[in-house]
Amino acid sequence: MSGITLAVNLAISIAIILFLVLKFKINPVISMILASLYMGISCSLGFMDTITSINSGFGSLMTGIGFPIGFGIMMGQILEDSGIPGKIHIKGVPR
Repeated sequence: MSGITLAVNLAISIAIILFLVLKFKINPVISMILASLYMGISCSLGFMDTITSINSGFGSLMTGIGFPIGFGIMMGQILEDSGIPGKIHIKGVPR
């Protein structure tokens, strides 16, 4: 497949994302998945190979950022349980 065809399909995928999010107010994640499906199928990857590629890409993304997000959630919960955010709010915002 030529580079021009890939660029056109990429532009159409971006247009699909923007159209679904802005016009129909669909969740951006769902819009990106639909655009990824379009991109894979339009580039002759096939439906099952497209699904496999999306799954492997999502899995490697979660492998890379899963631990920092999990630790951030735990730190936030510890701070919330200790009551520190309420104290920061009272001290930081004068009445």
